[in-house]
Amino acid sequence: MKKHLTFIILALSLAMAVLPGCKKDDDTNPLIGSWQSVEKIDENIGGKLVSSTETTTLTFKEDNTITIKSNYSASGEEYVEKGTYITEGNKLTTQFKEDGDSTTYEYLITGKILKLTGTYKDANGVEQTFTTLYNRV
Repeated sequence: MKKHLTFIILALSLAMAVLPGCKKDDDTNPLIGSWQSVEKIDENIGGKLVSSTETTTLTFKEDNTITIKSNYSASGEEYVEKGTYITEGNKLTTQFKEDGDSTTYEYLITGKILKLTGTYKDANGVEQTFTTLYNRV
């Protein structure tokens, strides 16, 4: 009996030491899911908030597809755009089928807040920088 008890204790000790090492790697992309815009900041006008009646929801899927759904409350219009994305470090690059252009953003996730910073050229060809904050929904 004592021999069996020693064997059981030894087997349980070994299992407790080995099983935590079998934990699944947590390499899940933190962007996966939906994010709704909260505010947009235009760096070129002194970092001021940009007033908008537009609500944008970004949905990132595990198959590296992205859907952007924008609702314009003033007109009631809804715009949906689908494309793909890749991430490398803190860089997010999106490409959409409609225009074929790719855009690269810097991103930072803090808790349930996604911060995207990007650039675009205005009507005069001057590069402009903006930051948009999104809440996870």
